[in-house]
Amino acid sequence: MENQQLSNLNEKQLQLITSAKFGDGHLSTTSLKGNSNYCTNCIYKEYLLHKQNVLGDLARKICYVEKNGFAQKPIYTLSSNTNSAITLIRDESIETSLNRLNKLGLSYWFYDDGSLHKTKHFYNLNTHKFSAEIQRDLFIPFLQKFDIYAKLTKETKKDGREFHYLRISRFEGAFEMSEIMRANYINCFDYKIWSSETMNLFSKLRVELKLRGAVITNKHMGLFMNRALLGENVQDIVRSLEKSKAPKLQWVGVN
Repeated sequence: MENQQLSNLNEKQLQLITSAKFGDGHLSTTSLKGNSNYCTNCIYKEYLLHKQNVLGDLARKICYVEKNGFAQKPIYTLSSNTNSAITLIRDESIETSLNRLNKLGLSYWFYDDGSLHKTKHFYNLNTHKFSAEIQRDLFIPFLQKFDIYAKLTKETKKDGREFHYLRISRFEGAFEMSEIMRANYINCFDYKIWSSETMNLFSKLRVELKLRGAVITNKHMGLFMNRALLGENVQDIVRSLEKSKAPKLQWVGVN
């Protein structure tokens, strides 16, 4: 019965709507007995046009709100028609929804609630609304399926309240996350993805190190990336390090 209800949605719709349980959006119901609908908002109309296109006949019109929330800033909103499949997704367990997400759904989650540090190239994922236990026991193992190794990070407010979110370092999954997001590219969120230059340099550096069997720390990888971003040739960087036999580098199988 559940599979029949979910068959009302195509795969893109299924991923987008499921991602709302984790990212920027929510699944709500307009009455006690009625089915649920999908609701979301964004400061970028382009993003909602993209989501509207994915929802197809399920989508309603995009609305513009001139003064929204505490900041009283403009925002665009989008909702869908009610659907029994959306109700099913809303009511199922977090674990069930999480395990349904593929790379497409993951990209929506990060577009909604991820932020990229401009110079250090790591990601923060705003997961404050979930307990530390859910993030540690469910989210972190889930992300590892995509070679993304997140760390649970705690933030303490001035009033003593504690919140937890996930951080992904640039050498423990940020590159992989950027690749996933680039495959579902949204122009208005280009600033949330590594630049093509950074991705190419990282790929070249990783290939060169792998060819030489080098096992290095993230700290050294960062130093190498900084040199590459300043214009130094990737092969020259690796050759110079190989010749120096730096004590904190382990060169395996180098002829």
